[in-house]
Amino acid sequence: MQTSFPPQIELRQKSNQGFTLLELAIVLSIIAAIVASVLVGKAMLENSKLQTVMTDADHYIKAAGQFKETYQALPGDLPTATSLWGTDSSGCPSGGGTTGTCNGNGDGKIGLFCSGGSIDTTYAYETFRVWQHLNSAGLVLNSLSGVGVSATFTPGTNAPRSSIDGGGFSFMWVDDTALCSNWFGLIPSTGRYGNVILFASGNPTNFPLTPEEAVSIDKKMDDGLPGTGSIRAPYSSAPNCLTNTSGYQYNLTSTSKVCGLIFLTNL
Repeated sequence: MQTSFPPQIELRQKSNQGFTLLELAIVLSIIAAIVASVLVGKAMLENSKLQTVMTDADHYIKAAGQFKETYQALPGDLPTATSLWGTDSSGCPSGGGTTGTCNGNGDGKIGLFCSGGSIDTTYAYETFRVWQHLNSAGLVLNSLSGVGVSATFTPGTNAPRSSIDGGGFSFMWVDDTALCSNWFGLIPSTGRYGNVILFASGNPTNFPLTPEEAVSIDKKMDDGLPGTGSIRAPYSSAPNCLTNTSGYQYNLTSTSKVCGLIFLTNL
């Protein structure tokens, strides 16, 4: 005689059979597709951020060039800025008022420079007033403070924040590596850099880029080498960002955020 089970027992028996190999394969394929899409999305996001860094740097260089053509001086260094836009309401050179700005000295160098074997910081504030001058001229819209003499480079406060966390842009004069004991920590014997845009972090112990990210930007915009062309990298953090074991190269064995970049402007 055939034994008949109640419906709930038959259901329990079927559920205890588990997944078939085909069902497991389908599930694993779905999981793999989800993981792959997440990884691809993350890579696209990171590439987009790097592209934005390149676009921003190019925009700032062009804006500074246009400013120079219009006012016959560089932003930050303009000696007649207060006659155009008023004096900083908290005073010059280091006031952080809500209106006005401060004059530069018109020497063609943005910020501090090497003089007589030592660093002259008298006009260091020009590095931060750059963004006020560009904003006042309608070339780069921002609401940055412009404070500089005793202030540090702080992305989002006195310098533009980048799309990459912790990074920001700063105009400054970088002289020949042979001067002032190469105070900036550049690759030796690479000459005078002139007015540059430094892409770095506000924290002197942190950097915004991995070596792989730095070389990616360098290759897309220049020659991929940290000591030549229009994009350079400081050597002071080596052997973390750079290595000189077979000539100066980006240290691709490091996956940490140890790199900044220097964009030469020819201004």
